Formats: sequence, C-alpha cells, structure tokens
Amino acid sequence: MSILKLQLSSLWSVDPSSPHYYDTCSHAMLRLLCRWKDTDTIEWQYICDILVNVCSKMSEQLLVLQQGTTETHFDNYDQIDAEYEGKVLALEEKLSSCEAIKNHEIEKLQAENTWLQSRLVQKLHQFRYQNDIIDQLKKDLINNVQKTQLSEGRRLCYEHRIRQLEEQLEHNFPQEHKSEPSARDIEVNQLKKTLACLKSEKEEETKTYQTEITKLQTKLQQCQKKGKKKEVSPKESYAWKLTEVQTDLAQKKKEIALLHDLVEEQYCQLRDLHKQLGTEISLDTKLVHLKKLIGKEVACDSDSCLTGQEQVLPECP
Repeated sequence: MSILKLQLSSLWSVDPSSPHYYDTCSHAMLRLLCRWKDTDTIEWQYICDILVNVCSKMSEQLLVLQQGTTETHFDNYDQIDAEYEGKVLALEEKLSSCEAIKNHEIEKLQAENTWLQSRLVQKLHQFRYQNDIIDQLKKDLINNVQKTQLSEGRRLCYEHRIRQLEEQLEHNFPQEHKSEPSARDIEVNQLKKTLACLKSEKEEETKTYQTEITKLQTKLQQCQKKGKKKEVSPKESYAWKLTEVQTDLAQKKKEIALLHDLVEEQYCQLRDLHKQLGTEISLDTKLVHLKKLIGKEVACDSDSCLTGQEQVLPECP
C-alpha cells in the first residue's frame, strides 16, 4: 500500500496532460489505471442505465399526463365556451329589454309632452278669453262712471237753470207782493220741492250707480278668481255676458223713461208759469232740447270712453 501510495503520489505529481505521462508509468500502474477505468465505465454504465429507466418512466408519465391534460383542457374550453355563450345570450336579452323599456319611456314622455303642449294652448286661449271679458267689464265700468259724471253735470245745469228762473221770477215780481203768498209763489215752492225731489232721486241714482260699480268690481274679481280655479266654456260666459248686457240695457231704458217723464212734468209746469207771467220759453228749456240732452247719455261713444276723452257737457244758459 505504501508503494501504491507512493506511485499514486508520484503520478499526481506528474502532469497527466504531458505527452510522456503514460510512458513513465509502470506496467502495474497501467493495469491499475485500466482496472480503475473499467470500474468507472461500469459504474457510469450502471448509472446511465438507471437514468435511462428513469427517463423512460418519466416520458411515459409525461405522455399520460399530456393526454389527460389535453382532454381536460378541451373539456374546460367547451365549458368556458358554453358559459360565455350563456353570458352573451343573457346580456343580449338584458340589452333588448333595456331598449324596449327605453323606447317605452320615450313614447310615454312624447305623449306627455304633446298633452302638455295642448293643455298649454288651451290655457292660453282661456286666459285670452278671460282677459277679453275683464277688458269688457272695465269698459262697462268706465262707461258707467262717465255716464254718472254726465248725469251729474246735467243735474248741475238743471239746477243752474232753475236758479235763473227763480231770479227771473223774483226780478219780475215787485217787492210788495213777496210778503203775500200767491199762486205763483206756491208754484215756485212746488218747483223747489220738485227740485229737492230731483236731487234726492239724483242721489239715489248715484247710489245705484255706485252699487253697480261695486257689483262690476266684485264680478271682475270673481272672474279673475274663477279663471285661476276652473275653466269656463266660451258659450256659458257669452250667454252670461249677453244676459247681463240685456239686463243693464233694460235698466237704462227704465231710467231714461223715468227721466223723460220727469222732464215732461217739469216742462209743463215751466210752460204754465211762463204763460202766467207772459214770457216766452227759451230754446234751451224746450222739451225737444231737454230730451236731446237726455238722449246724449244713451249715445255715448265707447271709443271715447276707453281713450279717456272728456265728454262735453251741455253749456248752461
């Protein structure tokens, strides 16, 4: 063993890559090296066989695993495709339902829009009609006020004329006959009484005019309130307006007839008084002229009433 170690050490000391390495070795050393090489080759061959067996087994297992994985992979692909197809169908159904709901909502909104537009047009027509009624009521109110003013002016003219007649009577009679009551004084007193009656009647007429004005104002307010709360058909409002105008016209005709009767009565008294005094009646106090003055109240122009133009009162003589 010592010799073998020495030889091995000597071999290790020599570079094996040198070309004269095996020439320096002995025959026993060469045999030993060959044996070592044989054992090494046998061991390597055994290891290689083991590795070949292992590789073959691994290849078989890999083939089996590959076949299983391919089959499972294809099965998974089919399942995934089926799942995705189901999801796509569900999404398409959901999209179609959403489109149907959207179209239904659009149609509903369009119908509501058209209904609101028609309703707005109806409201506009209604408001215009109510404004026309309100304007007509305002015109009637202005006409009544101006007629009241005209009748008040005529009353003042009549009072002025009666004062002038009283002054003429006092001027024509001497002072000594004043103390003695005569038929003329009685007639003058009667004329004064009739003047007081006319004044009271005029006050009553002004009161009636004021009540009519307040009624018209309340009707105007009621029409404005009703226009906000409910709709009034044009036929009903026209019929109501027509009946109101007819009643007002009948009332005015009655008042005019009453004024004609009063004027005729006063004219007869004045005519008798002038006959007794031996004087002539002036043109301003004749019956035709007085009736014309009363007729001007009926023929009052509505356009001049609306524009606010002042009516010319008859000049007092």
